[in-house]
Amino acid sequence: ITVENGLDQATTVHWHGIDLNNRMDGVPGYTQPAIAPGERFTYEFTAYPAGTRFYHTHGSHHGDEAVQLDRGLAGALVVLPRDYQAPDIDVSWVLTERIQHGLFPINGAVYPETEFIRVNTGDRVRVRLINAGSATVNPMHLHGHQFRVVSTDGNPVPLAAQLTRNTLPVLPGETYDIEFVADNPGLW
Repeated sequence: ITVENGLDQATTVHWHGIDLNNRMDGVPGYTQPAIAPGERFTYEFTAYPAGTRFYHTHGSHHGDEAVQLDRGLAGALVVLPRDYQAPDIDVSWVLTERIQHGLFPINGAVYPETEFIRVNTGDRVRVRLINAGSATVNPMHLHGHQFRVVSTDGNPVPLAAQLTRNTLPVLPGETYDIEFVADNPGLW
């Protein structure tokens, strides 16, 4: 992955949940020099292990990093296993925060501009919850349905250990995959 820094400040990209070489970890001053404005850096790694992973920028200091996260410089990195059995609907929600403004975006949008999940009755739905923020716990709640927690931090939860819930607090840096069957029609 080649990153070209178009910001007016130095940055790197840090990867959560990927087992990679230390030089590719994206922590400026420790695992690599920060990428200066206008410069490029190529991250080389095998996307392993499978699961819901994510990335975010690391500025050259905490102030830069906070500004970059406020700008939404984070995203999902989903590594599918070879034997993946796709659900009918598979969506990722990257949760971030703009604490100074009291905003908590999902995929960069704030309600009511957030996108709906459009499903049909009987659809198996997987939602990948990724808290890419650094300070806020996001209590994610599903209306009109119950869900199973099928993965934590990108790692599968064995069927016997899966919890059925309707609210799940997602701490900073955590990921959860939840699944449900859309069996209660309506706009939820």
